[in-house]
Amino acid sequence: MPYTRIFDLHEKSHGEYEGQDEFMLPWRRGFSRINAAMEPDTHVEKRMEQAITEIIDATHTDDTILIVRHSYAG
Repeated sequence: MPYTRIFDLHEKSHGEYEGQDEFMLPWRRGFSRINAAMEPDTHVEKRMEQAITEIIDATHTDDTILIVRHSYAG
């Protein structure tokens, strides 16, 4: 089965917090989840919806689609 990686299906960008210990993140210490360094949730949702729509539009009748995600990806 062919595999195609779609860049727009990547997880949310946490900006300067990318790769840090989860328990050190500001929202784990009672601060707001909204941070200018992070990709907004609305952007993640729009980006992923657009990518999935493009996949579906390019699909033929007998094709099989498998989309996998983990954690918070949208």
